Amino acid sequence: MSGINKVVFSLLMIFSPLLTSAQASLEARVLTALTYIQYNPNVFSQLKKTFPYLTKRRDRVVPYEVNTFVEFNTIYFFSYKLPKDKIPLPIDLIEDQDLYKKEFFFTRYSPDFLQQIPRKEQAKINLTFSQPVKNFLVAEFLDKDANISSIKMGPALQLLFVFAPSGLIEEVYFASPVFH
Repeated sequence: MSGINKVVFSLLMIFSPLLTSAQASLEARVLTALTYIQYNPNVFSQLKKTFPYLTKRRDRVVPYEVNTFVEFNTIYFFSYKLPKDKIPLPIDLIEDQDLYKKEFFFTRYSPDFLQQIPRKEQAKINLTFSQPVKNFLVAEFLDKDANISSIKMGPALQLLFVFAPSGLIEEVYFASPVFH
């Protein structure tokens, strides 16, 4: 990460909790997560591992497009690696995706602030966010060409952001499910 990127990342991480009081929880958390995704080298390496056929070996950036819709996603793929004290949910909701879906399912929608993010039509990877639940937010990267409509196919990279009460990211977990 270059020096200027570190400064921008640091400033956004410092000021994002201040935005929380003025913005809805979804917007503040998505913007904080986007900042993390953009500037954290671990995300870049995970994307290259998950989508090697979409990236070149020497690429320094993996282009992705942020989906304008917020869509439901479970935390099922993280259940085996989550410390149970990090997620304030009963264990059965974490481990049973049908129960989780029954409790937290929502119809996809398109919030105004996601419309403001510039489109990257040439990107081959799509990033979709779910609605925050309690203190966490799920983000999912999918191959645009392999996923048509609401049917998920192929590899995915999911990130589970756990937020501290201050609004800062406390922990990030990665999962790489393959849909078929």
